[in-house]
Amino acid sequence: MTTLRVELAVPLLTESFSESQGTSGTLVDVGPVDGATYRVLVRVPLVDETAFEATLGEDETVAGWTHVASGDGEHLYRVQVGADRLAVRAYRHAVQLDGHLVAARVHAAGWHVRLLFPDRAAVSMFTRRCEADGMRPRVRAVQATDSSHVGPAYELTGAQAETLRVAVERGYFDVPRRATLETIATDLDVSKQAVSERLRRGLQSLLTDAFGSSAAGLTDAR
Repeated sequence: MTTLRVELAVPLLTESFSESQGTSGTLVDVGPVDGATYRVLVRVPLVDETAFEATLGEDETVAGWTHVASGDGEHLYRVQVGADRLAVRAYRHAVQLDGHLVAARVHAAGWHVRLLFPDRAAVSMFTRRCEADGMRPRVRAVQATDSSHVGPAYELTGAQAETLRVAVERGYFDVPRRATLETIATDLDVSKQAVSERLRRGLQSLLTDAFGSSAAGLTDAR
């Protein structure tokens, strides 16, 4: 099996996220409703869901939406999109090539996607089809995948992903450090303790995805 990490210039929901102060969403599920419509489940960490929902109502890529659930600062939305949308075409390309959508995130600039294909030939065909459709694929990584470690990529909650993103943008991981936990907490309107816990758990998840079970020891290494 071969794993592909790729960025796609797909407009689905990008307008909504461009109006939400850098917020990104995590794809939870996708599937057909009928021949003309697909439904997409997206998890979003939000401070102001009212403002986000207002942009959803004006987003031309969205045929309809429903707020499904919320908790711990995160909101789950079911979004209906036309089957002719580029996002659906990318999904269909993958399925036709016996590929599997493992994980995806959406933000203002497009979609970051991880897929699993039978081989590199299928990966090449997928990127060619996306290129032909105008999605401007930017391949970030192509690697052989051990069948014993093909679980979901980046087992992050939306809150963890958002906290890591803000930490990187603010320079928390720079040397010398340009931001503190307090800075990030203020940006996200949460407590310093919440930021610390999200960073710890988020980094552990990223390491586990990259190195498998051996990552457990890496987080404790000195």
